[in-house]
Amino acid sequence: MGNGRVVSLNPLNGYLYADIQGKGLNKLNLKEIEFDEEEAHMLKQTSTPEDIEHKVLEEDYQEKP
Repeated sequence: MGNGRVVSLNPLNGYLYADIQGKGLNKLNLKEIEFDEEEAHMLKQTSTPEDIEHKVLEEDYQEKP
């Protein structure tokens, strides 16, 4: 169907909803999905501003006696 962005996941029932470019929101069986391992690895390495803020707060908390 093309590349999409996962907007909701229901692993217990085996499906997810993905917003697929040009096709809108679609309910897909998890068995139908192919994940791009290279992109997933890249996303794991990317820090969001919230991740950075959380890390700073954790470090501050751990430094206090």
